[in-house]
Amino acid sequence: MYTNEATNTIAIKDEYGHIREVAYWVNSDNEAVIDGDIIYGSVDDLMANAHTTEGEDRNSFERRSLSVFRGAKTWPRGMLVYKYKDEDTEHLLQHFVDEAIETWRRSAPYLKFRRLSNSAEPKDGVVTITANPCGGCNAHVGYDGQRPLRMNLQQSCGARRGGCHYAEALHEIGHLLGLKHEHQRPDRERTVHFKCENLDPKCNNMPRGGTCCGSYPSGCCKHKFNFDIAYGMDSSGPYDIRSVMQYRADSFALPGRKTLVPAVRGVRVPTHNIDQLSYWDIRRILLATSSSHLCRSW
Repeated sequence: MYTNEATNTIAIKDEYGHIREVAYWVNSDNEAVIDGDIIYGSVDDLMANAHTTEGEDRNSFERRSLSVFRGAKTWPRGMLVYKYKDEDTEHLLQHFVDEAIETWRRSAPYLKFRRLSNSAEPKDGVVTITANPCGGCNAHVGYDGQRPLRMNLQQSCGARRGGCHYAEALHEIGHLLGLKHEHQRPDRERTVHFKCENLDPKCNNMPRGGTCCGSYPSGCCKHKFNFDIAYGMDSSGPYDIRSVMQYRADSFALPGRKTLVPAVRGVRVPTHNIDQLSYWDIRRILLATSSSHLCRSW
């Protein structure tokens, strides 16, 4: 899995202008993480986009949202610039981060990755890679030249060891490049069905026999919002069950259950975090960066 535990919910106006409820938690850098593993921005950014009334001034919303999770801006000249927080972080993560970067580079040769020295100060438009304990696996979406960016790959949480590795790094780099979750596409239910009854409510006050479908006690089922459809999201091209951005079948599920199941025959929802890039992962990055002249084979 890619996440830490959601602790709060809030209704926001998303980057498409739609109102939706999101579950979020706050990391050690005071950033709000939504949709499981997406760094939205600071908590203040999230609160600024909270939905209050339908009559809220539209221009005010547009001004605020332009710099917050606004679409998926592409990296200038196709070059993602990054650094590690420090030498300890590099020692923990470099072996599989390098492998994930090489997979992206080999599959999409029109992309470039430039590493800065660990001693470089965090700056706008540069990704700092961290390994904050209990910080989950998460990243910003796309390029933003108006703020420092980040990707966290947790390696431990308290007494528990383990966390994010190659497959998770591959997924989070996909976010940094601008890709969003496949399972949140508006056309998802034609291919994959979300079974809300199998979601782990993660609370102690769920009535016996109760599920996360319909009504449920306050504080329960916060991860349900991670499966909400992102209306307005670009869903051109076929639904890609092999995408590195597709969540696995047991995401946030009760033990032994599945939250994402085939909606049609012939579909196999992955049972593990996908550890390779699909044709459409690469194709969508190519189309977004308008770099077809750099990779004529596509």
